[in-house]
Amino acid sequence: MTAPLPPHATETLARFVAGLAAQPLAPAVAHAAERAVMDWHAAVCPGLGTDAVRCLAQVLADDLGHGPCRLVGPGPGQAATVRAAALLHGTADASVPVSLALRLMDHAASPDLRLTLVKGADHRLSSPEC
Repeated sequence: MTAPLPPHATETLARFVAGLAAQPLAPAVAHAAERAVMDWHAAVCPGLGTDAVRCLAQVLADDLGHGPCRLVGPGPGQAATVRAAALLHGTADASVPVSLALRLMDHAASPDLRLTLVKGADHRLSSPEC
């Protein structure tokens, strides 16, 4: 069972969706958006308690608690620097294709956001090399 989403993420998503209410969406677009949100949560939330995430938080400790970004995770959406908000993606991820991470980078709001591909790593970055 996954932990509930932080209130900050939920509130942010609700404000975004409420702003779209006045704009009509084609049924195919609405369906694709619903799938994307569900897939994103299914991909992100199970990995939050992994050793890789805990290790990364220790390495980036100086970049947490301040900055313009908000991290997904337990709690109210911890503030972080752009460096800490970088995307990590395993090249052997069978759950989410690398092409999706590349597409996310195409739409990233911050020009400083970086994507790091971890060669041979799975979805949870669970191999000993990670």
